[in-house]
Amino acid sequence: MIEKKRKICILGSTGSIGTQTLDVVRQKKHFFSIETLTTNNNIEILEKQCQEFNPKQVVIADNASFEEFKKKKRTIKEKYFAEKTN
Repeated sequence: MIEKKRKICILGSTGSIGTQTLDVVRQKKHFFSIETLTTNNNIEILEKQCQEFNPKQVVIADNASFEEFKKKKRTIKEKYFAEKTN
């Protein structure tokens, strides 16, 4: 029987717990699908995570980082977007 992948959202994906969670996902790719990644302001790590895990959306809490990510967005697939949270 083929199990359906679990869709998950990683809050704080660029922090310690978030990166450790993604390490588990990396080892168990057949069980999980990353729907959303979030960060406060670490867009460099977030961009790398987007390239690897192909999330449907990203959320960036810090407005300045959000604007910078939008400018850099051309370096990753166009389907990624960011939402201001404030």
